[in-house]
Amino acid sequence: MNNDAPLVTRLESQSSASQRTSAVGLPDDLLRDSARRLRFIALFYAGGFLLATVAELSLDATSRELFTGFGGWGPDVLSIGTALAVAALASSPRVPNATLMNIALVFEVVAAYGIAFSTYWGRFQGLDYLPELSTIFGISYVAPWIMFFTIVSP
Repeated sequence: MNNDAPLVTRLESQSSASQRTSAVGLPDDLLRDSARRLRFIALFYAGGFLLATVAELSLDATSRELFTGFGGWGPDVLSIGTALAVAALASSPRVPNATLMNIALVFEVVAAYGIAFSTYWGRFQGLDYLPELSTIFGISYVAPWIMFFTIVSP
């Protein structure tokens, strides 16, 4: 007998197929891997945010002045706290993996807002808008964040 021969699948009749309940969603092993990746992404985000904040405070004297008010330190602290909370949820065996994937999507959006608020909120007060100077601001870090998150977490 040839072991390489394909297995024949039994076809079900219309009535037995309609009685069967269909499961919608991703397989459990993929959800488990996604939960592990979410924990990594959240810790990576929190660590990157912390390093960027410390570097900015230690290297730029004008940034230290901005950190005297909530607009300077608030978005950073809230972003790091959110990321650590998501990492804790991803580490908990009590949270179902399907629920964790919904939390991951919300985290992606909230983290993007955290990056944007941290980068731009209150940074350009007193500056006049001049169209020829609009290129000095560069690319927002939100775009690489969205691409990174989408690639690492399915």
